[in-house]
Amino acid sequence: MANFFPQLLCNQLQSGVAQPRGRTELVEALLLSRPVRGLTQLTIIGWLCLLSALVGPQIAFGHEQQKNRLIIKRQDVRCINLEFSVSGPLVLHPILGPKQTFDAFINKVSGLSLEAFQKELEKALPVIQKGALIQGSDERKIPVRKWIWAAPPVWQQSIQQQRALIMAGAGTTGHPNPVEFTATACSKNPINRLMIGFDSSLYPLFVEANQSDQFWLTVDIPTAVADI
Repeated sequence: MANFFPQLLCNQLQSGVAQPRGRTELVEALLLSRPVRGLTQLTIIGWLCLLSALVGPQIAFGHEQQKNRLIIKRQDVRCINLEFSVSGPLVLHPILGPKQTFDAFINKVSGLSLEAFQKELEKALPVIQKGALIQGSDERKIPVRKWIWAAPPVWQQSIQQQRALIMAGAGTTGHPNPVEFTATACSKNPINRLMIGFDSSLYPLFVEANQSDQFWLTVDIPTAVADI
């Protein structure tokens, strides 16, 4: 019987029969209503199915940690586009809650109104922006401009999805929908080789400069040379 309820409700949610008034509130109530310890594998699968239906199909479950990723694309001989795809919770935590545990930070921020969350986000984005460092082969800095950020609700949803995953006991085996944003860097001279680095909140960051030049930036290796 313990297996039946979550699986049944999961099917109803996915088919549209059940329409929860508040997805986050409902999943919290369901997950807090019974201990996770002692559940059979089938029960856990049922709950994870229910969680996916409640929070959205974007949540993925797997054994690999979500990658923060940067793809560098040439716009023309003097300009490049930077396309980021990151974990919102992992990026915001070291900026907005460095003294809090990850779970405590997620619990706090996920309860903010959109307006309050947006004010916090406005503190974080300039940190990411100022941390970008790109130098040409002549060692001159190339300004990174035209940042196009994901909307605040996208960032907030990633936080709420992460909280749901933590509550489901899937914090290390699932990840929220990635948050995407872009920027542009233009030089006065043709761009062929660059030294790049970013704020540590983005690390570890997997960089794809081209098909044959892919590497990680980390706290221990904060900068690297990329061939464009």
